[in-house]
Amino acid sequence: MAHAFEAEAPLAAQPIPQAGRAPSLERILAEIDALMPVVNQDAAQAEAARRVPAEVERRLREAGLYSISVPRSHGGLELDPPSLMKVTQQLSRLDGSIGWLLGSVRTMSSVVGTLLNRDRYDQLYLPGHDVTFSAAGQPAGTIEAVGDQWRVNGRWPFASGCTDADWLVVHCVLVENGEPKAGPHPGLPATRMALIAPDKVRIQDSWHTMGMRATDSQDLVVENVLVPTSDLIDTQTARPCVPGALYASPFQIVAMSHAAVSLGIAQAALEDVLTLARSGRRQLHAPTAQKDSEVFHYEIAQADANLRAAQAYSDTFTKRLWERLQAGTVPLGPPLPDTVQAIVWVTETCRHVVRTCFELGGGAAIYDRSPLQRRLRDIEVVSQHALVQRRHYGAIGASLVAEQ
Repeated sequence: MAHAFEAEAPLAAQPIPQAGRAPSLERILAEIDALMPVVNQDAAQAEAARRVPAEVERRLREAGLYSISVPRSHGGLELDPPSLMKVTQQLSRLDGSIGWLLGSVRTMSSVVGTLLNRDRYDQLYLPGHDVTFSAAGQPAGTIEAVGDQWRVNGRWPFASGCTDADWLVVHCVLVENGEPKAGPHPGLPATRMALIAPDKVRIQDSWHTMGMRATDSQDLVVENVLVPTSDLIDTQTARPCVPGALYASPFQIVAMSHAAVSLGIAQAALEDVLTLARSGRRQLHAPTAQKDSEVFHYEIAQADANLRAAQAYSDTFTKRLWERLQAGTVPLGPPLPDTVQAIVWVTETCRHVVRTCFELGGGAAIYDRSPLQRRLRDIEVVSQHALVQRRHYGAIGASLVAEQ
């Protein structure tokens, strides 16, 4: 397996469907914008089905969405992180579930996939760049050596998009004789990610939630499944098998996509309540129309300022992260403290923006037909993700105090 910045013999570029209409960032963003009427019309059905509408995913796939983080050597666009975040944010502006599944799961998986060995990665993308993954990040199962293979057992929650993914990825604690093996970091066990075919996994229907309902984030159950070494990722020591700064520290990029999802949801909520106010709406017992209310002006301006601040923080941090990745100064491993600090603050700020917009929507916002209530439910679920919870400020603050 090559070092992150060592070039291997490139795989021949894969053919891209629809000759003459090659994917581009501009084409993908235009297709996202064009889907707004479809998404608005089908939002209730998507939540009831608990899946992103097939038509939405089909159109975005054809536009080239799944190529944006795939290496150029494998037929992809290999966009820089600021562009990747822009796409994820625009998807989340359409709908939180769409942004999460298609922007933060589907398109980011190929970045993490570069931690496989090169031969296996090449095999996965041999048919083209539209390979789809569903990953369960919690180390909720076990893996142990059985001869030259590995036995996987466990049950994993939150496997977004698992029903129709080409491959499922589960995070396992490495065990020997029933006991966890120590990892390279003190106090933490060794872990592996295992790539498993869907026909070897049982999907448990568990995704009945208050928000992010269309992400199809069910439980995965694996019982005594054997996988080859080629389908494992050592989460603590694996190095990317392809060259390029985008793949130098994959989990930093995945983490930043959380901020992009929150920004997209908050942006949509602000647009929703402004559309409501501009319609001339006047709330019961209000002395004036909402668009003429000084109280509304104050609240919406403050929400707009908070969203702009969150956007600026995210954009500036992502740009700086990209510069560090290009310079080779970002280590492999889990998200760094400053990355976590950024996504926690951005998510929390966006949550406040969405709540303000929902409150300004008044009684009209509580109905299922209002997109504001869906934005609120979605951002509340996003903010419950383990990676963006406010408890991380404790460790970040401690590291700040410890600095000399």
